[in-house]
Amino acid sequence: MHYKDKKNSCVVAKLNKKNTPNIDDLGFTLVELLVVVAIVGILSSVIISSLGTARAKARDALRISNMRQLSVAVNNYYLEKGKMPTVYAGGGPEICEKLVGNTQYSQFMQDLITGGFLSNTLSVQETKTWPRGVCYYDYGKGHEIGAILVTHLETKTSTNGIPPSCRPFPSTNWCSNTENAYYCLCIPY
Repeated sequence: MHYKDKKNSCVVAKLNKKNTPNIDDLGFTLVELLVVVAIVGILSSVIISSLGTARAKARDALRISNMRQLSVAVNNYYLEKGKMPTVYAGGGPEICEKLVGNTQYSQFMQDLITGGFLSNTLSVQETKTWPRGVCYYDYGKGHEIGAILVTHLETKTSTNGIPPSCRPFPSTNWCSNTENAYYCLCIPY
């Protein structure tokens, strides 16, 4: 069906009697088209699945950045005022950002903003697996741990956390070595 042109040394389609290409030599076969469609489908599914992972990693990077900024703000608050920010909770040492009907976290953040320790509120995005956002715990001046900021990461699996994530609890707890998806920042007194 093809012949080699001696003058130009390239392969050209065999011409019929009217000097036009033979219709059988043009285009792709059905099998070739199906193979191309299958390859494109496989490549697009790989790209789409890796895009979801990249988005989760980006959300985690934002949470880690915001947690570090919040940790610096709490530490600076302590250095200037000689105490940790107030926990506006009715009976425990914790306040969490995303709990339903929670105004305590807003008051905690407002204390940091009003004092000039934060320029504005941080946008720590809620995760589907742990809807509390960021939690702040103050165990008090007499406790060896001090205060802790905790959030949940979507993609991290290390039981020791990402540095400077702290793991002060020996038993099962959000910030223990037995849990792996929590990012904890300790702020000692």
